[in-house]
Amino acid sequence: MQDRQEKILYSIVDEYIQTANPVSSGIIFDIEDFGVSCPTIRNEMAKLTELGYLAQPHTSAGRVPTEQGYRFFVDKLVNDYSKNIGKKIERDCKRDTRVDAISRAKEISARTRDAVIFVDEDGELKYIGLKKLFGNPEFKTREAIISLIGELESFENDVGGALAQIHNCKENIEIFIGSENPFFECDDYSMIISPFSHGFISLLGPTRMDYRRNISILEKFL
Repeated sequence: MQDRQEKILYSIVDEYIQTANPVSSGIIFDIEDFGVSCPTIRNEMAKLTELGYLAQPHTSAGRVPTEQGYRFFVDKLVNDYSKNIGKKIERDCKRDTRVDAISRAKEISARTRDAVIFVDEDGELKYIGLKKLFGNPEFKTREAIISLIGELESFENDVGGALAQIHNCKENIEIFIGSENPFFECDDYSMIISPFSHGFISLLGPTRMDYRRNISILEKFL
C-alpha cells in the first residue's frame, strides 16, 4: 500500500469510528489536505476497496472499513496516536496495582462508550456499561441487542476456557476484530482484552469501536 493510500485509509477509519456513517471522497477532501483533487482521492478509495480494506455498502454511498482495514489501522497506526491520549488519561488517575477488578473496571468504564467485561475476585464474570454500549447506533434494533445478549450468555458459560486462552496470550493486550474474536460467533463485535490479577478485564464494542482510545485506556489502567 502506498503512503497516500495509508493516510486516506487512516482518515476514513477515524472518521467512520466517530460518525458511524459511510465516508465519501468529498468528506475526506474537506477534512484533510492530501495535496490532490477529490477525484484522485476517489480513485485511491476505489483501489483500497479492491485491496479489501474498504467496502461500499451502497452504489451511491461512501466507503466503510472492512475487518482488514481495521486490522491495518490497529497494527500500523494506532500506537503512535494512543500515546498522546494515554498521557492525558495518566494525569487523570494514578496507577495502583492493589485496586480490585471491580474498581478498575469502573474507572475504565467511565472513559469509554463500550462495555467492560471482567472477572472479579470471586471468579465471576461481570459487566459494566452495557447501557452505554447499547447507545451505539449498531444496537438501534431489538434484534441487534438480543444477538449480543446471546453471545454474552454463551461467553459466560465458558469463562474457564476463556481464561485459559487469555492467559496463554503472548501480549499484555490482545485485540480481536470481528471474526478474529474466538469467543463470539457473530462478526459484528470487537474485543480488547488483558489479563488482570487472576482473571481479565476487556472492552467490548462494535467493530467501529474507538481502538485508539480503548487501547490507551487499558495500557494506562492495567
